[in-house]
Amino acid sequence: MKRIALLALVAAAALLPAAAEAATTWNGVVVTTDAHRGTAVTASAGGLVRTVRLQLGAPRLRVGSRVIVSALPLADGTFASRSVRVTGRAASARVRGVVVSYQRKLARTLVSAGGSVFAFRTGASRTTAAVSEPKPGDKIVADVSIKDGGSLVAASISTVGHAGMVELEGIFTKLDGARLELAAVERGLVSVAVPAGVTLPALKPGDEIKAIAQIGADGSFTLVSLDAKDGDGKGADLTGDGGEVEVQGAITALSPLTVAPKEGSPVSCAVPAGVSLDGFAVGDKVELKCELTSAGLVLTKLESDKGTIDVGDGEHATSDGENGNDDGEND
Repeated sequence: MKRIALLALVAAAALLPAAAEAATTWNGVVVTTDAHRGTAVTASAGGLVRTVRLQLGAPRLRVGSRVIVSALPLADGTFASRSVRVTGRAASARVRGVVVSYQRKLARTLVSAGGSVFAFRTGASRTTAAVSEPKPGDKIVADVSIKDGGSLVAASISTVGHAGMVELEGIFTKLDGARLELAAVERGLVSVAVPAGVTLPALKPGDEIKAIAQIGADGSFTLVSLDAKDGDGKGADLTGDGGEVEVQGAITALSPLTVAPKEGSPVSCAVPAGVSLDGFAVGDKVELKCELTSAGLVLTKLESDKGTIDVGDGEHATSDGENGNDDGEND
């Protein structure tokens, strides 16, 4: 019995965030909840959105609840709650995010923020952008009012920039030829093109998925990476304010440079001219970072126990950890 109990404790510990990570505490307003995922999405005063994965026994949260949250950061950018305390109710909130789509017939906008996708109505909102409707990829700040029943209605929307990539989370519905479809929120179907040669993990309708997609000039989405195990931190992640992809895994090809994470589809990016991959080989365990440019995804950093290539710093470290040239300059 003692051995079984010990094994159970070890298994449970494996699911926890790294012990070295310090808990984060913040005040926020709940802007959406998802019973299936066991999450609540909060927005802080400045519009910062965080997704919190709730513990069993956490208080029942409603949209509009003011909360104080203490949580540990997870590898996928969401948080594992340690404690959640409800302190009152709010009639409004501010959210910062990236537009996934504007549904004209429903007069609502789907937004990706903090590792979740949620919606608010936009029928009567005012915008400060040059156009009257938000477009996919627009970075926005929205002031929303919280109505009875938990619906969000935008009082104002400001466009503050544009993202080249977006993180989509939802339920896989179907694969139709070279297009993947997911339900981000109720009646919020999103179609993503799957490039030729991309290998998808095994999927069945109803699976939770997290996709990173590039946003085309016409608002279309093209898959960069897909993780069918939402929340475990073993797939690719979107960083750098939506302009950089980071993934840990094994090299499966050197041209283009391709890394397959433990879970999910591989990430490929081009290697800049003049940068050598000497010292790296297929099968190596690495951490890869790629930045989206006008030419597509391009390598910015490649790191393993053999060495590091940091294109941003103009350095190329070889397997012995020293620079590739005797004079310490880039290859």
